[in-house]
Amino acid sequence: MLRSADLRNTDLRDADLADADLRAANLSGSRLDRAVLTGASLVDADLEDAVLRRVDLRN
Repeated sequence: MLRSADLRNTDLRDADLADADLRAANLSGSRLDRAVLTGASLVDADLEDAVLRRVDLRN
């Protein structure tokens, strides 16, 4: 579980985070290029300055 995790400036390129609980996680400045976030919960997540190129956000 990654709820409320501090993942600032983390390299998450190509990460499989499908169905991850990222509620209130701090992802600011992180690289999420091509990450799979299918079904992930991002409620109240901080995505300021995060890079989200070609991310899969399907539900």
